[in-house]
Amino acid sequence: MKTTRVMASLVLAIGLARGVSAQLPPGWYMTNNDPSSLSGSASYDEAMDTWTVTVSRTSSGEPGLLSPCPDPGFCVYKGLNGDGEIIANIVSNDGVDGLSPNGAGVGVTVGEDLTSLEAKSSAMEVWRDDHKYNTDFASCDFLRAVSSSDFPYRRIRIVRAGDIITGYAYGSSGWEQKGTTTLSMSYDVYVGFYVYPGLRTSTVKITLGDNPGGGTAGSGNDWTVNDTNMVSAVKGNVGIGIPNPAAKLDVLGRIRISDSAGKALVELGGGLDYAEGFNVADKDKIGPGTVLVIDPANPGKLRLSAGAYDKKVAGIVAGARGLGSAVRLGVGRFDHDVALAGRVYCNVDATKADVEPGDLLTTSPTLGYAMKAVDYRRAQGAILGKAMEPLAKGKKGQILVLVTLQ
Repeated sequence: MKTTRVMASLVLAIGLARGVSAQLPPGWYMTNNDPSSLSGSASYDEAMDTWTVTVSRTSSGEPGLLSPCPDPGFCVYKGLNGDGEIIANIVSNDGVDGLSPNGAGVGVTVGEDLTSLEAKSSAMEVWRDDHKYNTDFASCDFLRAVSSSDFPYRRIRIVRAGDIITGYAYGSSGWEQKGTTTLSMSYDVYVGFYVYPGLRTSTVKITLGDNPGGGTAGSGNDWTVNDTNMVSAVKGNVGIGIPNPAAKLDVLGRIRISDSAGKALVELGGGLDYAEGFNVADKDKIGPGTVLVIDPANPGKLRLSAGAYDKKVAGIVAGARGLGSAVRLGVGRFDHDVALAGRVYCNVDATKADVEPGDLLTTSPTLGYAMKAVDYRRAQGAILGKAMEPLAKGKKGQILVLVTLQ
């Protein structure tokens, strides 16, 4: 790469990219970053997880560049929040001219924004020269480390860790660092790859990710990905949807575990109770907060509570007042999620006795409601839980209950 090149503006890139993005995976964009002297195309084969880029020169020269990629060619890119990396595996490259050492090049890049004419960016490149693969790492200040070897550098990688940008090529000893630089870029950047042609039409096939046979761009330096497993040996933390994980596995949002047929088995959410799915008699008459008991006529099912001190008490329908469950079993496969432990809002009838925090609750004669247990002899085996809020005598309503079946 030439040290005189100007870092590109991305304004035109977005306009060009969105016109052809329909054939790309969601979130990916592509553009010819030098339409004045290049022509070409880029496509993605979902079945093979492979990109095909074809580029030709229509004129010579070093024009102004219009994309996150610092070389004239076809550029494919996506957004990156915080730290991350992109790995390109060159499946095939027919861009070597038999009469010239100048062959097609492939680069992976990190760029900052979509408006600046001097946008900060950094790139790691590999190109064919006399049938050898060479590598070049460059940033906006053109720090570079160049090597040439008969060993085919067919895999290249660029990593962003804070302000540190590092380029790698995969050689006989594994990943070899080819250069590093410090670039103070914004939190939100772009990562991508580009292909620039030799003296004739160049067609290059590329897969992304650490698996040479396929995969997608990702974060972390220690992931091993193949057709059956994805394994990480990272010593720190792994985050999903969160830029600064605080635990070995830190996930932003719900976690769902499904069976081989895709049916949900377990869900971890943001609520405060443990709930299991149950089928219920008169399910359409039952709402969140309802007290349920075992249905003796239908083994495994529940029904509305309908009497005081019922030893068949089973739990409370979860979800009242928008309070979800922390753990749900049998997600979406049963009539209702029933809280069997933890904190949940419950229908309580205080018509005959006021309720104070710490009072034991049992079933009441009011359909689907709990009440304060005042007859401890009858309450044995019929306790639903403990009140965590008061409810004045003569009122009905929903209060927070600590479910402790006994």
